[in-house]
Amino acid sequence: MLTAGCTSGSHDGGAKAGGTSTDASAKPSASSTSASSASRAPYGMWYHQEGSEIFRVSFFYDHVIADSPKGVCSGQGKASGPTTTFALKCPTSDNPRAKGAATLEDDGKTLTVRWDGGITETYGKNLKVETPKIDIPEIKVSLPPTG
Repeated sequence: MLTAGCTSGSHDGGAKAGGTSTDASAKPSASSTSASSASRAPYGMWYHQEGSEIFRVSFFYDHVIADSPKGVCSGQGKASGPTTTFALKCPTSDNPRAKGAATLEDDGKTLTVRWDGGITETYGKNLKVETPKIDIPEIKVSLPPTG
């Protein structure tokens, strides 16, 4: 199971190589930032949770891995702008998360995956595990007096 990966690095918003930019005119405008985000392909690990089930899709260059309770699927992806399409090989043929298209949205903060089986899910970069609340009954214990 893949548990670690590279990060996509940081973008300094217009700094020149080897230096920094303090000139406000050197920073990209909102429209150029959106345009650059729209041309990026997804990269790194993305998470989605439904109840107690956790799903992960990982993109590393042209390699794609989908990890779900049904198993781990892997294969090649093809990026075209912010969307990457993929057809993955899975250990079982009944995995609904084997073929689909992933699109970066919300300025690269979320990833929407439309699986060919009809499932559409939104993934994020941070996993926020939601644990179910368990009601624990109160147990009253009487201790004998010491003395």
